[in-house]
Amino acid sequence: MVGVLLAAALWKFFSVPMVPHGLGITGGLFVLGWLLGTVSAVYDVTEVEFTPQNVRLRSGARTRTVNVADLRGVQITHSGDTDSGYRSTSLQLTWHDERQKLDGVHDPTLASSLTRLLPRHVTVEEEWQELE
Repeated sequence: MVGVLLAAALWKFFSVPMVPHGLGITGGLFVLGWLLGTVSAVYDVTEVEFTPQNVRLRSGARTRTVNVADLRGVQITHSGDTDSGYRSTSLQLTWHDERQKLDGVHDPTLASSLTRLLPRHVTVEEEWQELE
């Protein structure tokens, strides 16, 4: 969309021909968007591992370790639909000025497990959304 607007503006204000310049600009911006989406997907967290001392956040490109003492809160949300029941559990971790969210398959015991594992200063909140 941005490429089309840019090509139209170049044509209108600077008499740059729409073909092939406008198509080249549109195609270039499309490829740039595709590359940025592909690269950012590699850094999406796909796995979280909890230990009494650390939280490990794994993505396709790296593993990041956060000290449990820095963790402020954990929000767990269960969701699904009336036909198949609860099918998804979302985990949101909050520390200092950052949040990380991860969606996964339904795990009804996640909140109780994390409450037992994590220190008392870490708030574990659980929400069961109404089935749609």
